[in-house]
Amino acid sequence: MLRFIKNTVFFIILCGVFYIVALVIWNKFMSSKLKPNMLYYIGAYGHAHTRFQEVKQTKDIDILFIGSSHAYRGFDTEFFNQAGYQSFNLGTSSQSPIQSEALLKRYLDTLKPKAVVFEVFPEVFCLDGIESTLDLIANDQLDQFTFEMASKTWNTKVFNTLIYGSIAKTFGFYSDFKEPRVKDIDEYVTGGYVRKNKFENTASPTQAETLIAHEKQLHAFESMISILQSRNIPLILVYAPITENFYNKVSYNLNFDSLYKQTALPYFNFNQLLELVDSLHFYDEHHLNPNGVQIFNNALLDTLTQNQLIVSHGS
Repeated sequence: MLRFIKNTVFFIILCGVFYIVALVIWNKFMSSKLKPNMLYYIGAYGHAHTRFQEVKQTKDIDILFIGSSHAYRGFDTEFFNQAGYQSFNLGTSSQSPIQSEALLKRYLDTLKPKAVVFEVFPEVFCLDGIESTLDLIANDQLDQFTFEMASKTWNTKVFNTLIYGSIAKTFGFYSDFKEPRVKDIDEYVTGGYVRKNKFENTASPTQAETLIAHEKQLHAFESMISILQSRNIPLILVYAPITENFYNKVSYNLNFDSLYKQTALPYFNFNQLLELVDSLHFYDEHHLNPNGVQIFNNALLDTLTQNQLIVSHGS
């Protein structure tokens, strides 16, 4: 019986080693079409790699921006820095509250922001979080917060990518990777903002869906609030402008407005506060072009200062 147990344990260990070796070899040499259950993409869409390299060298800021692509394409850190507020943008593609929570836990103690602005596009509360988890595994560091995040979005692709990422980072597979600051019409701006140098909105209208928030995303959102309250850091909720056409089709806006207001946190829905033109201020149905970003950021800065929600380190 003892021999059987030993053989079984040895077989399990051998299978585990074989699986990991096969996983590494498969990912290194096979095309993405042949890897449906793993996605490890250094320098992914949205300049995540550059952003996470820079944030590690950043300390003591006034404003931290977090959220999805509406954050890193909507909050121009250069604009806020010129206005006297040192800022950093930790937005990433499809970032949901689960990833926002992990990033706050990882970087709050070094960034020490005086305020956090969370861009609350409703759809992020309805995501499974897998896409953004994969993005962070590949482009940010791996630590206890990574594993906590992965456990909340656990599936085969996340599991495989986490194993491969651990091996890749341990042995420095991509240590010499350099991400260009300009990719096609995307330009990375110091502080985490990505400027899309596209001004014409050529997007075809899409049909809106009635979506329901995931409980795990709501729990992560509540955790974010608790983390910041425990540090006496104000959390400000901002719904960045989307096209009027798209906003009018989204039947769940009212429900999410109620959700945000129930938190008793400062909440500003700029779809109701600004009048923008779909064809002039957006490059698709729900992302601002540089002209729209400038108008939005001016209005946001005025709103935050008038409500005394932000102060600079020089104050």
